[in-house]
Amino acid sequence: MYNWHNVAARTEAVYDLAMATPELSLMERLQKHYACGVFAGKIFCAVVAVNHLFLRILEWLWPAREVDPARSFPTEYYQQVKDKL
Repeated sequence: MYNWHNVAARTEAVYDLAMATPELSLMERLQKHYACGVFAGKIFCAVVAVNHLFLRILEWLWPAREVDPARSFPTEYYQQVKDKL
């Protein structure tokens, strides 16, 4: 059956991994995707390139400075609470 404690623990593990992973540059992402295979790598690179271009167009249409910023995630508090549990 569905166990919410298990779901929460797995979600927390994914978030911890995402926060620990460094942000890659566009070139690094393209290199990683290109290495995924002879045909698939090229398709993945095309998808990444189109996605990057789309995000650049969105940034031009709606600059980030005009969007209300999200509140910062309380990383220190999160780590303290996690360590206590």
